[in-house]
Amino acid sequence: MSKIMKALVEVKFEGIAIPDHVPALGGNPATEGAGRGGAGRGVPGEFRPSPALSYLLGCMNSMLIAAQSKAG
Repeated sequence: MSKIMKALVEVKFEGIAIPDHVPALGGNPATEGAGRGGAGRGVPGEFRPSPALSYLLGCMNSMLIAAQSKAG
């Protein structure tokens, strides 16, 4: 992933990078568990990213920053 980020920086890519096997994006805790015995706690309409997605985005961002510092 770090080599990909470096290459994208070198060619000044400004699009979206979507890794394969993306984890679930997240959900609305107010509706999760409905119909499965879950209480469904949370604010209606609220979106919470999954921990896996948050971790992946953090990793990608840190690799992008590192690639930019090496390229600049």
